[in-house]
Amino acid sequence: MRVFNDLTRGAIVLAGVLALLLPGAVEAQAPDQPGSEIVLGGGGALPAAEVEALAAHDAAMEAFRRRGFAGLNSHLPKLRRALENAPASYPVIEQVEGRWIVRSDDLADGLMLAMMATAAAQKSSPDAQVSVSTQRNVYPMIALLLGSAAVERRDYREAIRWLDRGLALQPLERHVLTERIAALHGLRQWAEALEAADAALASGDLLIVTHPASLHRKRGFSLIELGRLDEAQAAYEESLKTEPDNAAALGELEYIRGLRGGAAPTPVELVAPGASPTGG
Repeated sequence: MRVFNDLTRGAIVLAGVLALLLPGAVEAQAPDQPGSEIVLGGGGALPAAEVEALAAHDAAMEAFRRRGFAGLNSHLPKLRRALENAPASYPVIEQVEGRWIVRSDDLADGLMLAMMATAAAQKSSPDAQVSVSTQRNVYPMIALLLGSAAVERRDYREAIRWLDRGLALQPLERHVLTERIAALHGLRQWAEALEAADAALASGDLLIVTHPASLHRKRGFSLIELGRLDEAQAAYEESLKTEPDNAAALGELEYIRGLRGGAAPTPVELVAPGASPTGG
């Protein structure tokens, strides 16, 4: 048995845990940039629909922490309505009424993006005071929850529909991208999954550049299924440069060594936390 969705469960838990770091506002002065201000978690008043979406997301995450995917079921209708009511535009970095908004559920990433926004704004207007605030990145995270719940049910096409909704808002949101590739793996669309991972890694997006390991693992898995073992090995070795102890990557490298030694291929399966493996 081989597990094709090594990142998804961690991504959901990670998003929820890191989100807890952001609700309280914390002020930070951008280094070497006088006249600028970064406020973490203090992005100002949110539209009513976004407040409702945050409440739906956080309630669903609490249920997930307590009961896993089974706990999400009663929350799915509210999550669907929240995503369906998402604004037409919801970029990671946006200027709103003279201030800059950065949307991130990761404290470190949010600070990095806020500093980038500050530097870019001061470059274009050197004498202007720049105010940058972070907010929760709620709508893509709701898309991730809905997509992951559908992957859990092995309804991969529904998963892709919800994940595509999230990517329509933020085309390079890495957790959503990675989960979409997992859904393609569920459909055994190895070439399309590889193309998606390649395109993401080639995008130059800062958050993908700084967090590439999961996409390299998705590349490696696709390449194994396509029979391209040398490239798969290189992909997994690349992933280990930034996540050297990742068990999934190390296990797949061992699997590649076994295939080269004449071992029979093993079937691909999806394993849910706390559940017995079933056919994927």
